[in-house]
Amino acid sequence: MKRDFYKQLLDEAQIREGMIVDVVADLFDLAKQCMKLGKKFDPNTFLDALETNVGDSGTILIRCFTWDFCHGKKFDINSSPSQSGALGNIAMKRMGYERTRHPIYNWMVKGKWRDYLCSIDEKESFGKGSVFAWEEKNDNAIQLNVGKLQSNGITLFHYIEEKVGVPYRYIKDFRGEYVDHLGRSEWKTYSMYVR
Repeated sequence: MKRDFYKQLLDEAQIREGMIVDVVADLFDLAKQCMKLGKKFDPNTFLDALETNVGDSGTILIRCFTWDFCHGKKFDINSSPSQSGALGNIAMKRMGYERTRHPIYNWMVKGKWRDYLCSIDEKESFGKGSVFAWEEKNDNAIQLNVGKLQSNGITLFHYIEEKVGVPYRYIKDFRGEYVDHLGRSEWKTYSMYVR
């Protein structure tokens, strides 16, 4: 599929230069929708168009969440696959993307804020120093749901739940083996706001 098709879709969604775009994607659903239009979905061409629309002054965050660390499994920032959709795994193979540090809630990031976001090492998933908190402070940050209903990308609500202190969740620590960008392994502790 040509990039012009995706550019048109992104233009209609008002994705433009300088924006911070947090992508929630269901590629299977999107492929089905494209088939109905007689088109074949190409995730790399979609990412090319998204990168063009936000430009060098924008930032793309593609969810690459994985919950294996909560079950005692090793997290390798370079190779642990995304459990929140295939687009994160595709971004892991693309030039210019880097993964944020939290072993549970992390993103593949490209653009202006990549280095800053990938330097954040907040222990709490939804803490004041988390990527979620950073997004809240940026007026031009949006969540783009692609091939999903709005209600399917609700992880942001857990950030809000922690911020207001709901009575049905609590912060739980998880400790496990963590392999960093340079391949160094150590045991680290991170937390998540759980039920």
